[in-house]
Amino acid sequence: MPTQKLTQRFVDALPPSEKLTLYFDESMKGFGVYTTANAKTYFIQARVNGKEKKRSIGKASLMKLDAARTEAREILALMAKGVDPVEEEKKHQLCSLTLSQAFERYCSTRSLKAGTIATYKKFFRLYLSDWLSKPVSEISKDNVAARHKLISLEHGEVAANNTLVTFRAIYNFVHSLSDGSIPDNPVKRLSQTRQ
Repeated sequence: MPTQKLTQRFVDALPPSEKLTLYFDESMKGFGVYTTANAKTYFIQARVNGKEKKRSIGKASLMKLDAARTEAREILALMAKGVDPVEEEKKHQLCSLTLSQAFERYCSTRSLKAGTIATYKKFFRLYLSDWLSKPVSEISKDNVAARHKLISLEHGEVAANNTLVTFRAIYNFVHSLSDGSIPDNPVKRLSQTRQ
């Protein structure tokens, strides 16, 4: 792969390119800038556990070369220790998925009838509306136990059970996507305590 001494002047002067063109920095292995028809982007490329990984750092129009180099150095150091930044970013995104976002993703990957989706939405609107903007991974066993008790007292045990069964399905979906990087399903406690 050809290398180039990257300077701020060089990066600023790079013209757009019809096809993806990579410029690797000769002073930092694995770091570079690429051009396309409408953008210049800093990136890193290195092996993690034997697999080649590439990750964008940021647009050259929004970030100076020194700042991109600093960030690249930190990411490359993690990669040298076997940490895959692409996988870590996916896990982070999954851990920050709100209940509302998780519900939308769940529905888009399942063949659910319109009536079923409407029922799930009703449970969330009536009994879990304050959880919709909360990351799923932050909803604890205590939250679930307290909510089940509250719904049971105010609306009956059937409503509480149906609502938490629906929540459990959404949580299990996110848990499986995250490869276990979020805690176990907090609804398990309800079964274990026969609540």
